[in-house]
Amino acid sequence: MKKIVSIEKQELSVEKVELAIADDIQRVTNALNSQISIDERVLKKSVKYYSDLVNNIPNAKQQIKTNRNVVKATDSKINIAENTLKEAKRAADDLGVNPKSIDGYNELEQLIDRVQKSQKNVDEISDRLQRLF
Repeated sequence: MKKIVSIEKQELSVEKVELAIADDIQRVTNALNSQISIDERVLKKSVKYYSDLVNNIPNAKQQIKTNRNVVKATDSKINIAENTLKEAKRAADDLGVNPKSIDGYNELEQLIDRVQKSQKNVDEISDRLQRLF
């Protein structure tokens, strides 16, 4: 009888171990299935971002060239505006009047400042885009 009880205890122990291992296997299987779902979502998003970036590289490179041309054209216009202010100042000095009393003088000074700031922003974003490549 002891032998039968001992054999039954061993069989029950084996069954408990098998059940515990089966439970562990199920938990790990569930965790991995969940992970696959997460990985697939992350991968899908990443592939889209990658694709968008790759597709926009030629556009971004072209935009850098356009920005550089705009900056050069702006330089030319700023030089013309600054020379115009110098001429106006010289003429005002010759006449003994304050150049700021000339119509549009103050507005042109302020506009030069605004355009220079805008030009600086275009130049900086171009540099930042260029560093990406």
